[in-house]
Amino acid sequence: MKKLIIILGAVLFMAAAAQAQEPQNGYFLRNDLYRFRLNPGFRPEKNFVSIPALGNISTNFSTNAGFRNYVFRKDGKLVSFMHPSVSDEEFAEILPSVNKAGVRIDHTIMAAGFRRGFIYHTIDVSLKSSSNLYVPKELFEFMKYGNTYQDTYVIPKTKADFSSYLEFAYGMNMKVAGMVSCGARIKILAGLANARADIDRIRIDMSGDSWKAKAEGEISGNIPGAVIPTENGTDFYDFGEMDFENKYSPKLAGLGAAIDLGATFTPLSYLKLSASVTDLGGISWNGNIHGIMDSEETVIEYSDKMGDNLEELYKFHKAEDIATFSMLPVTLRVGVEYTMATNFTFGLLGAYHTGRLNWFETRGSLNAKLGILDAALCAGVSEFGINYGGMAALDFGPVNFFISAETAATRLAGNYCIPLEKCNLSVACGLNITW
Repeated sequence: MKKLIIILGAVLFMAAAAQAQEPQNGYFLRNDLYRFRLNPGFRPEKNFVSIPALGNISTNFSTNAGFRNYVFRKDGKLVSFMHPSVSDEEFAEILPSVNKAGVRIDHTIMAAGFRRGFIYHTIDVSLKSSSNLYVPKELFEFMKYGNTYQDTYVIPKTKADFSSYLEFAYGMNMKVAGMVSCGARIKILAGLANARADIDRIRIDMSGDSWKAKAEGEISGNIPGAVIPTENGTDFYDFGEMDFENKYSPKLAGLGAAIDLGATFTPLSYLKLSASVTDLGGISWNGNIHGIMDSEETVIEYSDKMGDNLEELYKFHKAEDIATFSMLPVTLRVGVEYTMATNFTFGLLGAYHTGRLNWFETRGSLNAKLGILDAALCAGVSEFGINYGGMAALDFGPVNFFISAETAATRLAGNYCIPLEKCNLSVACGLNITW
């Protein structure tokens, strides 16, 4: 359990990443070969094939809280929010009501696109992984204040999840009546690993040297080869002793499917409208991990070490394995592109991301086509901060190379690249052959 607490703490405190998506800086760039993943209504201008494992590598991470929300400088030293020198008022003033964090990485193993008649076809195989963390303010208040102001705490829903899967996709795009282009992608999803914790509610009554706690929640998942023992003499999972079988035979943890839909409409020569919905589907996971929290009231002997108290609080009884179904985080996008002059356009994009973490972002993009170079300068805003960045796509001869990056306007802690405030960072690059 201590390892689990450390992992969750590291994910949150070290700005570990938010629910991510395909790099969106290239949404309005013609030379972005992979923008059909954002909107199947777009089609590449050329046929292409990726360099194996190098066609598209992308990651995005963000958090709505930074290092300074939990670590303070006192008398020339860095101390955690638990330190007595950090006043309750100082801590409460900067703590978000909900602390959100997560990560998603997309690595394209193989991709290709080609035109046959009036239809453009795409095929691609990608490895994707994601994690999310959702921690309410009340948990940190309980850790900081104890029974200073109240004897009873009710900690609302806390969520965490991780999944990894292979995506096999086929897409097609066709133009209709000159002004309309529409497309779809069908995706088969092969689940590799999955874990999910949903702690619905914890009530803690504090008095003297003991607490009375009542928790409702469960943990489930499928991690092939994982062996999680129980604590001696109990049926509680001991996550700190989790290990893997010496002889591991690869097998699927789940299977699913999804679809992407998109379209563009060009009512005027200088105006293009677009809309899409992506990742509409999910994965059915087999289960080899299932635990439930004790719904009965339990007594916890108080310890001066908060880690020991939390370890006693977050315990799961081993239960019968169950199959689960999880939806992919669906994204809705709407875009408008205006041609200002020859080879120069301006685009506005709004995107709503659903899933374990729901959030909306809007961004503007100034786009230019300068010979073999397509470039975009972007700025946007979301609950993770104000973002700025850009993308460059070079198409020289048979080689197409792109690089994209964006970040939120935030300060970093010294030389450590740890954000002091809420942060959003995306990086992507790829190398492909075109003709």
